[in-house]
Amino acid sequence: EDPRRVEGTLNFVGYNLLEAENLKPALKIFKLNTELFPKAFNTWDSLGEAFMKMGKNARAIACYEKSLELNSENTNAEEMIARIQGGK
Repeated sequence: EDPRRVEGTLNFVGYNLLEAENLKPALKIFKLNTELFPKAFNTWDSLGEAFMKMGKNARAIACYEKSLELNSENTNAEEMIARIQGGK
């Protein structure tokens, strides 16, 4: 089994839960994905989005910063940090 496939599947499930407003289960899935794939920038980006949607901005920023640390070209993380810090 290709690990990227597992990572992608978990991310897909997490986003489906997030879009359905099932925030706590989505958060658990995204946390699990960061535990299984700690060096994947996208898992941290997704976890940041879940925290942001829950209004946990400090935790969201920390996740987005971790994502940027792993991939300095992740413009989504930069934009989300700016959005949170700008209060938008």
